[in-house]
Amino acid sequence: MNTIIHNTKSVFFEDIINNLFGSNIYNDIPPYNIIENDKEFLIELSVPGFNKKDFSIEVEENNLKVSKLSSENNKLENKFYERQFNYSQFEKNFSIPEEVNIEKINSIYESGILKIFLPKIKEFKQSKIKSIQIK
Repeated sequence: MNTIIHNTKSVFFEDIINNLFGSNIYNDIPPYNIIENDKEFLIELSVPGFNKKDFSIEVEENNLKVSKLSSENNKLENKFYERQFNYSQFEKNFSIPEEVNIEKINSIYESGILKIFLPKIKEFKQSKIKSIQIK
């Protein structure tokens, strides 16, 4: 059985940069869970404080891309002494297995958690690009 894989690129001197700027610049923003049962895979992303329209979810072949673009309204009026989270923008890419029914992928955003449901099938139906509406 195949599993979902988060595609990451290593960042040179990532630990040094993270310590200087007080955030993880690549791999763990936002934190996520990948859960599997007999019927589906579930990807949960912890992204509190946004609206569902702030996110974009797209599938291209066997790649699921979840992104949030920076908002122009994010003006910083306060000085941060320590900053452990900042989700002004991010992009996460996941390789999905062939057993996922791309046509039936759906998502919901509630209580600060973006949930993406990837139902399983026995046969893989290939689709070029599909945008997923967040409910």
